[in-house]
Amino acid sequence: MIKNFSIGIFIAILLPGSFSAAQEVSSRELRSDIDSFSLAVEEALDLNQGTGLFGMNFGEIDPTYLYGQGILLEVRTTLANKRNRSRLSSLNSVMRQLQADDAFERLIRGSTDLLSETKALNSGVESFYGLMMDRIAKMEFSPVIRAALQQASDSARSLSVMGDLDDKSYEVLRSEFGSLRQVLDENEVQLEKIKEDLSELGNLSQSESFDSQLDIRTRIEKLEKNTGSLRARALEKAEQLRMMEETAEQAYVTRWESDVVLFEKDLYRTICRLGSILDALPLEQRISVLLKGLGEESEVATKIPDKLHILLNQDIQECQSGNIGFLDLFERSRQYSY
Repeated sequence: MIKNFSIGIFIAILLPGSFSAAQEVSSRELRSDIDSFSLAVEEALDLNQGTGLFGMNFGEIDPTYLYGQGILLEVRTTLANKRNRSRLSSLNSVMRQLQADDAFERLIRGSTDLLSETKALNSGVESFYGLMMDRIAKMEFSPVIRAALQQASDSARSLSVMGDLDDKSYEVLRSEFGSLRQVLDENEVQLEKIKEDLSELGNLSQSESFDSQLDIRTRIEKLEKNTGSLRARALEKAEQLRMMEETAEQAYVTRWESDVVLFEKDLYRTICRLGSILDALPLEQRISVLLKGLGEESEVATKIPDKLHILLNQDIQECQSGNIGFLDLFERSRQYSY
């Protein structure tokens, strides 16, 4: 595997002693050592085993030499991608809550307007039209039901992404949500037809009007039961999947954090074992390992943080020779998230 390697060596001719300082580290030998070291670490950690979209590796190490300071290894792993899944799932949860709240507001506002119009039309008279429109206003739950079904769908998708819902179960849920939406669409069509028939009552004869009123009342009662059952089912499903998602997210984050700890231990163990490759690097210089997307979260962070591990080459060589263990090397290093 060919690496893009860069050496940040700048020779300042006007500064006394700069040429002799540059001679202390052989560029060619150092380049070879750093390339060999980064490839060996990459292979030891299995970072280049999987191939993703367009042939891109899921994980890799990009090495750079910083003059007078040491080596910077920029490490990309699949753990960063797994973290993004959890963050996206949490973001979806927030968005679903906002959508649900807005749906309830629209329901209340729409029902209030409809009732006001009904009272104005009837001038306070308790007519059949007014009573039926009142009942219709109380059972128009479409925004709530749609918001609940959307929340349930999002939760199911998150569970599938996190591996807590197999493909077959996910498809069963998607089919169920599709059926519920279809029933809801049919209910809305029936409701609009009832409103139209109500508005035509004044154009009918007394006998026709009486028969029509009985028919409309029967249809409304049937629709009330159907809509109430659909609403209860959608809300129950949404709550059930939301709780499952929250539990899965907590378990997912715990597993991810544990995987990061294990990866860091493997990283230090590997650096300790392969430290002899860096015999061209001065002992007082350092290896800085930048773990992309694996930093610790903070309230002030505006992006996914990275994590830096800074190790002194002298400590690495002591670990490689067996004077200290890789856990001691870990304790001697400097670590922070940024």
